[in-house]
Amino acid sequence: MRGPIALVLAVTAACGGGGGGGGDDTPVSDAAALSDAITQQGLIVNVVALPALPGEIKSDLTVTSVVFHVQRLQVIGDNGQPMTSAAFDLGWQGEGTNPSPIDFPTAPSGLYSQVSIEIDASAAAPVYEIFGTVKVGGDIEMFHIRDTENLDIDITGYNVTLAPGQSAIMGVRLDLRDAIDGIDMGMLPMMMGRRTLETNDAQMSEFRDKLDDAFKRSP
Repeated sequence: MRGPIALVLAVTAACGGGGGGGGDDTPVSDAAALSDAITQQGLIVNVVALPALPGEIKSDLTVTSVVFHVQRLQVIGDNGQPMTSAAFDLGWQGEGTNPSPIDFPTAPSGLYSQVSIEIDASAAAPVYEIFGTVKVGGDIEMFHIRDTENLDIDITGYNVTLAPGQSAIMGVRLDLRDAIDGIDMGMLPMMMGRRTLETNDAQMSEFRDKLDDAFKRSP
């Protein structure tokens, strides 16, 4: 799915915040990050970046800042569909730091199968931004990706049971490697000293599709 990313996380949601995309069974270890969430109660959505952000995601390709402006995050279960009550930013800034887990303390018990996220902002602002560096023609250059079109993401394939009075985790993993590596950086215009991919660029449609797939289900 698609439609209309700053280094630190600011979460201002009464009961939650974000993730979405397609299911993925690639072996990956994020148990340490998930362990941070187990002290919370109810249903918890835990978002981690692998490879870690900010940092090098491929040889000669580094992401230095990511922020998504999240309008709504919703978990889909057989007994209810709790959602966040306020917009918030989902981002990565500190070295090796992931966003705080998103807690739905009053989520009804039952089986949960999906996380849906709406990334959106005002018409005049980008809904997400990504900054980084990349090698182009032998030189290291800065790049900037910004988009004003909203992005609707669904992560499916969960089989998470929340028992009465217990907690359960729905893990989300963000992997930006394929999405960013798929951009022909040498074809992007220079704006304020950066290779810049914007909403109306010819490469943006394919990038959005890959960004959708960059949000994956974690074990």
